Amino acid sequence: DCASGVCSGGDGGIGTCIETCTGSQAQCAGNETCIDNTFVGDNAQANGGSCFRQQCGASIGQCPFGSTCVPNDTDPNTGQCYETCTGLGAACANPNNECYGPTNWGNLCLPKECLADWQCSGGGWCSSSGVCVGGCTPQPCADGKSACLPAGFSANPDIKVGICIAPDCNSDADCGAGHTCTKTAEASSCEPIGDPAFILTVPVEQFRDEYTFLTPTAYKEDYINVIAPTTAFVQLDGADIPVSSFTSIPGTNYMVARLPSSDGAHSLKASQPVGLVVYGYHDDVSYGYPGGANLFDLGN
Repeated sequence: DCASGVCSGGDGGIGTCIETCTGSQAQCAGNETCIDNTFVGDNAQANGGSCFRQQCGASIGQCPFGSTCVPNDTDPNTGQCYETCTGLGAACANPNNECYGPTNWGNLCLPKECLADWQCSGGGWCSSSGVCVGGCTPQPCADGKSACLPAGFSANPDIKVGICIAPDCNSDADCGAGHTCTKTAEASSCEPIGDPAFILTVPVEQFRDEYTFLTPTAYKEDYINVIAPTTAFVQLDGADIPVSSFTSIPGTNYMVARLPSSDGAHSLKASQPVGLVVYGYHDDVSYGYPGGANLFDLGN
């Protein structure tokens, strides 16, 4: 059902489509990816991200140039991308790694041992297993709130792509645009808003030059569409709507402005008859209606 191929509901359940992502390599070596520390735990800092080796395998993808795929002990069909090097003591691109070898996969760059964070380079930290992990700045998903879990790191083996995981929240204010805080017995997360709505269309012959309309208080986001002749001047709540807010409709003498609206009662006035559509979104619900219409007898 989802363009991304990932549905949060799993098999047989009703869920939402999860955005896919690729993760970031900023400040990490070429064989690594930056993972948000909300997924890491251990001794990682609360904020920021950590560099981990990219996952590899037939269903995930191959390793970038300069690294090789070393199979996992539990699943030989998947593995991790290890940076290759020329020999014992040779330099590694990752300052927190050292060259060891030979191994069954050649000379490999492996994490340096440590006892404390100060022994690790580039904002890195010392894991509970006693090796250095590099620090990085994770790239957020498109909504600006969700964190990207790169391909191969999900606990669900059926998920072969990177997915955006919504953070925990306490209220709608914790979520970005287009999302609300949805709470269940197990957890709370920022989920996309919206649902289908049916809106009747008013013919241009029944457009009005004045409207009074209402936007409800229970919806996260409210909007209006104003359809006006290109020569019209329009005011919303007594203030002019700038011409720059309008976009010409190709092949017509009309233009449209799509504007966010605050909750409550509003007025719209124009120098010529214009059309008005009011609509909004919340968690699993939406509304939409024409702001009004004349009732002229148009004959045949």
